[in-house]
Parts: sequence; C-alpha cells; structure tokens
Amino acid sequence: MFKKIINDLPSISGETFEFLYINGFKQSQVSKILSTCLENVKVRLKRAKDALKMRFSERYKTNLIK
Repeated sequence: MFKKIINDLPSISGETFEFLYINGFKQSQVSKILSTCLENVKVRLKRAKDALKMRFSERYKTNLIK
C-alpha cells in the first residue's frame, strides 16, 4: 500500500522521496543523481512529505497536518 501511495506522488517528488527514504541516499547524493541543486531536493522532499500527510489524513481520517 505504501509503495502505491509513493507511486501516486508527482514523479519528481516521489522519485526524490524514494531515493532518500527507500534507497537510503543522502540529500547531497540525490542532488548529484538528479542533476539539481540541494535546495531543490529539499523542496521536492517537503512537497512529497506534505502530499503523503494529506493522503494518509484523508485515508485514515486523522489530522496529521500542523
């Protein structure tokens, strides 16, 4: 189920999230892999986390957003 939710993220955010949390890369490594600056990696990660919080909140009717 979690993999499906990650796959439903916008591709750029999902890819970044997967590199960091599934594959265990560091942000600096992901920056090089994706040929983007470190700040973009951080923004993409934040967007992915926000989207995941929304999806889990909707699915489980909880308030994870603060």
